[in-house]
Amino acid sequence: MNADTLRAILDARAMQQQKAFDAEAMQQQRTLNAVMERMKRLFSAIGAIPAAAPASTAEFVTNSLSTRLPEFTYGQTDNGCTFDVWYNRYEDIIANDGSTLDDAAKARLIVSKLDTATYARFTNHILPEKTFDVSLDETVKTLKELFGHNTSVFARRYAYLRIQRNDETIRDYTGLVNRRHEMAEFNDVTPEQMKCLVWICGLANSEDADIRARALRRMEDNPQTTLKGLSAEIQQFVNIRQDAKLFGNQPSSSLSGMCLNAVNARRTNHGTRIHPASDVEDRTGPRTATSPTRRATTANVSDTRRDTARNYSTGLNDALEQHQHPLPTPDDIFAKLNGGCYFSQLDLAEARIYQQVQIDGITVRMRLDTGADVTLLSHKDWIAIGRPKLLPPLVSLKSANNEDINVHGHCKCNFNIDGHEGRGNCHVSDTKSPLGFDWIAQDEPLFRRLTEGAICNVSASTLNTLRASLTKQLQKQFATVFAPELGRCVKSKAHLTLKPDAKPVFRKARSVPHAALPRISQEIDRLVAADVLSPIDHSDWAAPIVAVQKKNGSIRLCADYSTGLNDALEQHQHPLPTPDDIFAKLNGGRYFSQLDLAEAYLQLEMDEVSRPLLTINTHRGLYRLNRLLFGVKPAPGISQQYIDALIAGLVELPHTWTTSSSLAEPSTNTTHRIHDYGFRVRLEKCAFLQTEINNLGFVINAEGRRPDPKKIGAIHKMPHPKDVSQLRAFLGLVNFYGTFVKDLHNIRAPLDALTKKDAVYTWTPECQSSFDRIKATLKSDLLLTHFNPGLPIIVAADASNHGIGAVLSHRFPNGSEKAIYHASRALTPTQQKYSQIEKEALALVFAVQKFHRIVHGRHFTLRTDHKPLFAIFGSKKGVPVYSANRLQRWATTLLNYNFTIEYVKTKDFGQADALSRLIATQPSEPEDYVIAAVDTDVAADFTDNCSHLPVSPETIQTATAAERILRQVIDYTRSGRWPKIDRNSPLWHYYNRRCSEQTCFPNLNRKYYMQMQYFHQKKRGLY
Repeated sequence: MNADTLRAILDARAMQQQKAFDAEAMQQQRTLNAVMERMKRLFSAIGAIPAAAPASTAEFVTNSLSTRLPEFTYGQTDNGCTFDVWYNRYEDIIANDGSTLDDAAKARLIVSKLDTATYARFTNHILPEKTFDVSLDETVKTLKELFGHNTSVFARRYAYLRIQRNDETIRDYTGLVNRRHEMAEFNDVTPEQMKCLVWICGLANSEDADIRARALRRMEDNPQTTLKGLSAEIQQFVNIRQDAKLFGNQPSSSLSGMCLNAVNARRTNHGTRIHPASDVEDRTGPRTATSPTRRATTANVSDTRRDTARNYSTGLNDALEQHQHPLPTPDDIFAKLNGGCYFSQLDLAEARIYQQVQIDGITVRMRLDTGADVTLLSHKDWIAIGRPKLLPPLVSLKSANNEDINVHGHCKCNFNIDGHEGRGNCHVSDTKSPLGFDWIAQDEPLFRRLTEGAICNVSASTLNTLRASLTKQLQKQFATVFAPELGRCVKSKAHLTLKPDAKPVFRKARSVPHAALPRISQEIDRLVAADVLSPIDHSDWAAPIVAVQKKNGSIRLCADYSTGLNDALEQHQHPLPTPDDIFAKLNGGRYFSQLDLAEAYLQLEMDEVSRPLLTINTHRGLYRLNRLLFGVKPAPGISQQYIDALIAGLVELPHTWTTSSSLAEPSTNTTHRIHDYGFRVRLEKCAFLQTEINNLGFVINAEGRRPDPKKIGAIHKMPHPKDVSQLRAFLGLVNFYGTFVKDLHNIRAPLDALTKKDAVYTWTPECQSSFDRIKATLKSDLLLTHFNPGLPIIVAADASNHGIGAVLSHRFPNGSEKAIYHASRALTPTQQKYSQIEKEALALVFAVQKFHRIVHGRHFTLRTDHKPLFAIFGSKKGVPVYSANRLQRWATTLLNYNFTIEYVKTKDFGQADALSRLIATQPSEPEDYVIAAVDTDVAADFTDNCSHLPVSPETIQTATAAERILRQVIDYTRSGRWPKIDRNSPLWHYYNRRCSEQTCFPNLNRKYYMQMQYFHQKKRGLY
């Protein structure tokens, strides 16, 4: 084969390979084009899908933002803890990072970052709307209004102008000025507003306090007020106040001359030099005629206090200017100083009053100066008390003539004035030693003597007239509020929340005695007519009812929700008010009114979701509850939420009421709000314009609050023990509190001697002295503590043959317990015949009802030394059906409380045991009683079952009387005298139960019938 042929063959093969390669490349290109086309179609399809973020994306964004945003807690507005500051800081994060969220989701996010108290206030404010019904803009606006600055804009501007640098660095001080400037909103101040602000700031004297307050109120109500208009209004107010003084008590002639001379003296010799405090104080001898002149610039508050002391010393209290003097604390006084204190300078030597004061054990003669805000010590007296270490002065001090007082420093001292001990600050200066108002205020008797003539009170007859007038006015103006029909809240509906794993519980109806059927049916008809009940044919939930006749003869229909519903419900988390909250609202009031909502729970309407849960099963069938009913676990919290919403925003009680219109205004405003909510009030249980009320163990009146004497009344009335058993009970009480009493073993020694074996019980004067000293210790504040809702609550109760005692106490973190309240009462002759279990049950119910205002709506421990009560009051399956009627009624009473029952051995139960044994005679109280008892399904069929038995109760009675052993038991039981029975005797079984047996052996609540022959083979008799 030549070269040309070979070349031709190779070229031919190359051509074939090229064609095959090209064909394969083209096939690959077609395949690639097809794939690309499919991908384009796929991408086009994806691009055509609506751009909506999946639910999971929104949830992810919400959770992410929630972890980044801190919880908002409303705090000190001066430190920037307002919602406006919080929202400005995180608004950009919510708007930008949460751009995929809609406004509703953003609003939910913001609300979820509110703490518990803030959330409660917000939800109360927006009622009847729910949080999800409020838009984002409205939510932010409402939160800024509720949790913004709690002071007026003019108060912030006033504080801004008074800024002073203390211990801050220059940078921190600069930041403070910047922040206060923004808070004061000075960029929006008009020239007229600036004039008014400077004008008000110049009213620095104490006598101008009411003028300053009125001017600030006018500026707050009308920010566009001009200086000319403000001045005209204040001048009119001053003129009216001066005219009103003409109607006051006229001073005596001698006093008039003194005041006239003083006024004339102050109006002369204006050019006389004003001496500093040290110069005036150090001079002795009579004052010159020009002395009063040197006090031309003395503040009126100093004059008032000095005149109070002067008139007290000369017996001219009736000439005092009438004004209110609440008892201040040292902290109150220092809080009002605003950086400067003023001291009066007495000008008449005969007007001076001196007081012996023990300071750190050293007696110092001090001048009583009610015009001095704080107490001063001379340098000489400071040396006399031992030169205590001096700290820098707390305040700058000025005399009444506005000149500075040189102060070396201050020290903390213990002092004693007429046996009344106190502790406070005193400043050391070059003056004499005036006893200032801060120490005087801690000696309450002295303070009262100085101010008793200066308190303006409304006479009792006038107050009674005002009460009657106010009652008639309210009845006429708000007739629907006091109408007898049941009210209904129109603002919103209550809701019950089930636990996630809750399962329906249906209980059968319990039988009702025939005699009670008409009244029970009548009450059901009344509730149906009032739209409280609605008859239904089917329900997954149902609870049996208990009907109780109240003291006034009416019937209360209750449901036994402890049969299952209460365990299935979540607790309502609305916070109940603490004592501090209540006392803060009552502080400063002089007259108090109490309103009682008629059938309060039934006035709260349930929403449609919650109504089926409250279904009750009666002898007339199923009824659905449309209103909130007594016995539902969340009821106290729900009710409190509505009450808080009702009173939210009402004007606080004024500190001093002087006219009938101002007295009536708060009650009228509250009644108007009740009318708006649709509630009804029971007039016969309302009290208006009371000068004193009892609340949470305190007596509250215009002077403040003091412990209620009833807290220790049970111990105060306790008689001395009459025998050894009563003495041992009293010593058990002493043992319970022994850890808090020093040297108790020495005090109780004479009593311990009487408990020794073979000791003759003779009550000697030494025993009485020991008993009185222990009672005094038990009544002291040393062994009592104030109620604190943050601590565990314990209610202990015990019963003896003659009385019942109860103690409310707290358990502290270290395990110790202190009492809050003691209570006891004697048993009536009827109650003394109760069985022991009934007496113990009565003690528990008495304790819970006695302490109702404290324990209702809160969880507490109910403590007893009687174990059988566990099966009745501690049952989670409802009121035990085999209990006697009286126990069933008491168990029903406890259904509305949230407690855990606890057993304690009698030897460790001294605090309640002694109160039950050592009681004074007290009047008995009328009781509610059951007219429709709780019965079981078995008891409901009792009559039917008995008809099929081979014997009847009469047959058993006849057979029992014929049986020799049972006849003996009957005789022994009726006579109450049992001989000593051997364990092997057939009578031992009855002898061992002789304290509980009665002549009627069959227990009609539980009958077990069987053939007599079979029964006698097993046991003797029937019980």
